[in-house]
Amino acid sequence: TISLKGLREVTNVNLSRNTFEGSLDISLFPNRLKIIDISHNHLSGSLDFSRLPPPIEKIDFSYNRLNGSLNLSMIGDAFVIKTLRLNNNEFSGDALISVDVWKAENMDFRGNKLDNVFIRVEEFHCRDEDG
Repeated sequence: TISLKGLREVTNVNLSRNTFEGSLDISLFPNRLKIIDISHNHLSGSLDFSRLPPPIEKIDFSYNRLNGSLNLSMIGDAFVIKTLRLNNNEFSGDALISVDVWKAENMDFRGNKLDNVFIRVEEFHCRDEDG
């Protein structure tokens, strides 16, 4: 298990392109974490995304062996996630995602075993071109 618990002040973690194996416990992420890249490893197991620290903006867990369902329905509420890369893992079933379309810039779920991706848009404003 990768643990970042003792790194309370850390805001940016890049552990990509290593040969890390085992599971990933999101509840052990530092509370101030904004950017995490653990892509291109051999991590496996399911993730509890409800345990993400709210200031997180960029997540890259791509190219691992993470599995289970994707329930990201809480992301639109208190989070400012701009980048969410979960591509090339082993997630399966239906993905439930909430996003604020003004914050989300890059979401990638390709290369998984997902049946459907359901996206709930949190906020949508139409602009009147005439003023």
